Amino acid sequence: MKIFAIDLTFNSGRTENAVYACAAYDETISIPEKSGATAVVLGNTESDAIRSLLNVLIKRKERTGVTWKARELKEYRK
Repeated sequence: MKIFAIDLTFNSGRTENAVYACAAYDETISIPEKSGATAVVLGNTESDAIRSLLNVLIKRKERTGVTWKARELKEYRK
């Protein structure tokens, strides 16, 4: 399981931050409370879950012009 912090910046300059955990369906999910993760994205594999999260961000950028930056919170890597 990997945990990502996503920073969204809107055209108006407003920013939003969110933290997501990405995991495989068959993986035991144990999210450290300190990570601040608010949602879990699941996929057949961990890579599929990450790809799904990125696809949503890309589509949102195309629709609204929002820009985003993702970074892995490696201190919570399992």
